[in-house]
Amino acid sequence: MKYRTVIELTCEAPDKDEACDMAGAYLKGDIDFGVDMICTTSSLPTHRLTKCAVVISVFLVLSLITILRFSPIGCAEKVTGSRNEGFCSAYALMPALKTKHRGGFKGAWEKKHQRAKNRL
Repeated sequence: MKYRTVIELTCEAPDKDEACDMAGAYLKGDIDFGVDMICTTSSLPTHRLTKCAVVISVFLVLSLITILRFSPIGCAEKVTGSRNEGFCSAYALMPALKTKHRGGFKGAWEKKHQRAKNRL
């Protein structure tokens, strides 16, 4: 079975080149102090599986956000509002009122309409 080992060396140096030189000297065994080493080892299949799982989970989260952003499921606050952008200039067709058999209907309606205007 193959293993993956990550070695992290930490040292204080004034610039990048001197830090690399100190790390090289520490790994050769020339110096024994001033450098902290952290070593982690894991099996290669476990590392690859973890790496793939992270990539897939990030992809799924971004897909879910996109779906909720642009689908009617994620637009619930827009649908329940008083003005819907998709229906702002839509009109309903209504058939004409059938009031021919009621002669006084139009007169009564006009009286109510005038009373409502006078109240304003």
